[in-house]
Amino acid sequence: MENYSPNIFFVTGSKGKTSTSHFLSALLPNSGLFTSPHLISVRERTVVGPRNAFLNQEEE
Repeated sequence: MENYSPNIFFVTGSKGKTSTSHFLSALLPNSGLFTSPHLISVRERTVVGPRNAFLNQEEE
């Protein structure tokens, strides 16, 4: 069995982290995006593709 090693990008710095993270997420639509800290709800931190991973139809 092969060892699985996921590709993880850490975006750090003082400016442009949000736009860079969302740009990478758009380039890799089957990947997830985890951001921290959250602005409104802890559940907004994780996005898979164009949708929030934890919101259901009523919450969107």
